[in-house]
Amino acid sequence: MMILHLSDTHLGAAPYGLTIRYRDVYEAFLEAMEVGAREHVDVVVHCGDFFDTPNPPPEAYVVAAKALRKLRDRGIEVLIIAGQHDTPRRRSISPLKTLESLGLVKYVAVDEVALWDVKGVKFVAVPHRARSSLRKVSVPRGSVLMAHLLLKETGIPQYDARVEDIPLGFKYVALGDYHKPLILRHRDGTPIAYPGSTEALRKDEYVPEGRSVLLVDLSRDEPVIQKVRLRSPRPWIIGRFSSVNEAAGSIARRASEIVSRGLKQPLVYAELLSEDASQLYATLDTLLRKGLIAYYRIEVVTRDVGAEEPTEVPEGVNLEAVVRELVEDEELARRIVELVIAPSYDTVRKFVSDLLESEELVKSLERLVSKILRPAPQRSGHGNTSPLSGGSLRGLARFFR
Repeated sequence: MMILHLSDTHLGAAPYGLTIRYRDVYEAFLEAMEVGAREHVDVVVHCGDFFDTPNPPPEAYVVAAKALRKLRDRGIEVLIIAGQHDTPRRRSISPLKTLESLGLVKYVAVDEVALWDVKGVKFVAVPHRARSSLRKVSVPRGSVLMAHLLLKETGIPQYDARVEDIPLGFKYVALGDYHKPLILRHRDGTPIAYPGSTEALRKDEYVPEGRSVLLVDLSRDEPVIQKVRLRSPRPWIIGRFSSVNEAAGSIARRASEIVSRGLKQPLVYAELLSEDASQLYATLDTLLRKGLIAYYRIEVVTRDVGAEEPTEVPEGVNLEAVVRELVEDEELARRIVELVIAPSYDTVRKFVSDLLESEELVKSLERLVSKILRPAPQRSGHGNTSPLSGGSLRGLARFFR
């Protein structure tokens, strides 16, 4: 059997609130699924975070249906487990179940461990919500484990399990949740693989080798894994520069080289060890107008003489993780980080629009506000009116239209 292993496609995401990034996510997904059709795989294994939220926009369903219908019509089975992003909190069903009800996929696991026999191979599916069951799952002979979780061996402090927690005996372990490609080995030699996300959603997810999916040949005694690099993900230019001239020259040269190869215009993140970045802003604006870059951010890094070296922060400890810990709600944390990173008109308008459509998001925001503000004493005979009532939200929405 030949399988295509991918994960973390995050359909519906719009990193930094940019329209081009919204399209990038869809294009990377479609290219990844096309690999399955082109290589005539038997099964496509998607290990979670298919969608970016439990309430994806209509476009996300349209894009998903286009790819899934093509695979279905070619007799290619698609197996999907839910990650935390496509798992609803309560009183709702996962969008993955919508795909299942439309007949686009037959194998979906959202809340509980599932065991599927597909074309003679057994797949043990552990969605994110059931990750605590990892140690207890059964291991049919020659089977494949699918799970959405973070292993300690990724180097991320907020991990869910260790390699040693995975039962021995699987032929291949297909994982999702970690957005960088990583292949580990169990002590019996079993490959444990993260393909990484199909598009880098943040700067710290950038990898020089680009994004890829995994073709896995299970027909031999030992699985044979082949990385297939994707061409559609947008390139990044990331660097720390000691002067404006160094930064401008390096970025212009690298951007020109990237575009000349027929790739998308890159995203630029520059750390500048200088107190005056005005000339660099002017240079990058020119590159934007010429169509050589798609977006840029400059961070000016200053350090006093004699100051201590900054403490190195482990990979994976980022703004979103800190905000998530503070607000105790993953979806709200992600939206707050978007507003902080890209405080644009479009980002704010989208946030307000989503508040109007999502009762859960409103309640999460209300809980956060109640932590910060001490509620005023209620007067007798008057109910407590939420500061995020429907009327106030509708007013905000009109303002941002």
